[in-house]
Amino acid sequence: MAFCKYCGSELQEGQLCQCDKAVASREVKPAAETAPAQENTTQTVAATTAAPVAANEQGAAIVKEVKNVALKTIGNIVNLIKAPVTGGAEFMKKADSKESVTLIVLQAIFAAVFACVLVGAYNKSFGDAEYYADMKFSGVKIFVFTVLFSLITSLVLAACNFVFFKICKVAADWMMAVKVLAVRAAVLAPALLVAVLLFAMNEGLGLVFYMATVLLTAILLYAGLTAVDGVSKNKAVYGVFVITVISVVVIWILADKGFGLYAPEAYKESEATLTDIFGRYY
Repeated sequence: MAFCKYCGSELQEGQLCQCDKAVASREVKPAAETAPAQENTTQTVAATTAAPVAANEQGAAIVKEVKNVALKTIGNIVNLIKAPVTGGAEFMKKADSKESVTLIVLQAIFAAVFACVLVGAYNKSFGDAEYYADMKFSGVKIFVFTVLFSLITSLVLAACNFVFFKICKVAADWMMAVKVLAVRAAVLAPALLVAVLLFAMNEGLGLVFYMATVLLTAILLYAGLTAVDGVSKNKAVYGVFVITVISVVVIWILADKGFGLYAPEAYKESEATLTDIFGRYY
């Protein structure tokens, strides 16, 4: 025999009491049992919603950072074109690593664009004849390896700048050596772009302007070195000369020894290098 714990009424086996308190207890219990499930569902929905929101915020932060670097890069180029010496000194003091590296990479890209324009003119000289197909350069390979060789050369030159600072007993770190190259790259990058445009209008004019950028490189390197406190103008002159010679040697070695990486098939078969090719004509 069973009895209701609320009112004490006698209940048959399996019978539920219908008193107010018994009925109320049966209604509250299911609600209490479902509460944790509802809470878990709410947490799952919140977590699922939060993931895309976090991803969007992260993406927006990356876009903002890229935009800031781009605006700073444009500003640095304009300032250094206007005033290579005084602007270079200001850049050396205020610029960070992102700004410096961005300018150096930009110069490498524009140098690769000019190399592709030269290769395009070379390939065009053979016409559309299939016979000469294996003597044409790949524009993609030229672009990729020019960027790579340019960055390697910049790394070597940064090391040369660092050694030069040590010889001059200047309290300058590795980042300062990179900034010197960034000053050079800020003006050289748009100069290469101008060379591309001039070459498109007149090949001879474009080549002359490009050769003039070699002189511009030396001048800008001088501006960068003298912007470092403790580097005298006299020492900077010899530093520019030595570093320029080293840069030419490094570029030639990379282009010559790596010729097989980007050379046309006809040259690969003969295993010729740039030195071999120039030796036939000079």
